Amino acid sequence: MNKNIIIAILIVIIIAVVAMFAFSQPQATTQDGKINTQINFLSQNTLKNGDQVQFELKEVQGAAIAGQTVVISYDDGS
Repeated sequence: MNKNIIIAILIVIIIAVVAMFAFSQPQATTQDGKINTQINFLSQNTLKNGDQVQFELKEVQGAAIAGQTVVISYDDGS
């Protein structure tokens, strides 16, 4: 009987630790389903109209986003 109680307590502790780990991770997506990202521009600092732009797109944790359709919008704040 004591073994069953100890096993049950261990299972509850393991579930609690896993839940704390899962909820402590930063959220990669926003409420509208978009992924928080960072963009590193690999092109020159100064670009002119018609210049080719290269950039590296990563998720918040730093893993590259590949094989996905990406829609990029620019808001200049006005």
